[in-house]
Amino acid sequence: MRRLERLTLGLVSSVVTVFIACCYGIPYAFSKGGKVVDAGTKLGIGGIRVSCADRSESTWADGSFYFAFHPGEPDCAALRFEDVDGADNGAYQPKLVEGVPPGEQRDLLVELDPVP
Repeated sequence: MRRLERLTLGLVSSVVTVFIACCYGIPYAFSKGGKVVDAGTKLGIGGIRVSCADRSESTWADGSFYFAFHPGEPDCAALRFEDVDGADNGAYQPKLVEGVPPGEQRDLLVELDPVP
């Protein structure tokens, strides 16, 4: 009887683990995120392209951005910020931020200067 209980418990445990992975996806190894703000007003800027290696994302309306990296994907040591929406949210100079710490980073704050 004891052997049957252990077998059942092992089977249920493995099924639950697979079920969780199917529902929520493979967990991320780490992520990078933060906010892009105007250097003068400190208000968030939407529509800024954030690039890391061969990937890019756009900031949301409040200036926030987020990159999630799956296990085995290379980390970012530099992030490029470019204004791609024209004058919709103001015009800003591009910026390259190098020396981004490896691994998990969710509180990066990047200030962009307006185009003179």
